[in-house]
Amino acid sequence: MSLVSFDLLAQQPLAATTVVGKPGAVYASRDALYVATRHNAYGMNNWYYEEAAGIEEATTFHKFALSAHDVSTAYAGSGVAKGRILNQFAMDEHRGYLRVATTTGHLPSPDAYNSLSVLQQANEGLEVIGLLDHIAPSEDIRSVRFNGDVGYVVTFKKTDPLFVIDL
Repeated sequence: MSLVSFDLLAQQPLAATTVVGKPGAVYASRDALYVATRHNAYGMNNWYYEEAAGIEEATTFHKFALSAHDVSTAYAGSGVAKGRILNQFAMDEHRGYLRVATTTGHLPSPDAYNSLSVLQQANEGLEVIGLLDHIAPSEDIRSVRFNGDVGYVVTFKKTDPLFVIDL
């Protein structure tokens, strides 16, 4: 996966940053661009990411640093959170933290559940520093929005509850 950047008004060569991975949902803040890719371990002999050992479904997040003063982008690191991300609205960056909402399992399985993870840039990667796990057992996420210190998550199976989470 390559991220190519350029200035529309300047005649400069393209700048590119490449990571091994596949495309996925994209979220951009003022300072970073994130690409989230779903993975599952079913039928695989080797897991895709060492830190995800023991997780059956996960999402890898690749972070690229953005700058208003420089056209080029730089790879900042990758991390993983348990569960699969629904779409780009299930990601948000606030005060330097990446917040993500994910679902593990599939309906109608009673084992399905949801998680909200907070990741932080650490060394050359993104590390989970906070986790609210097993939200709405036996349901899956249908909608997510973040606004400042608050996260809104709607799940579905019978009652479509709205969870308001103080982050």
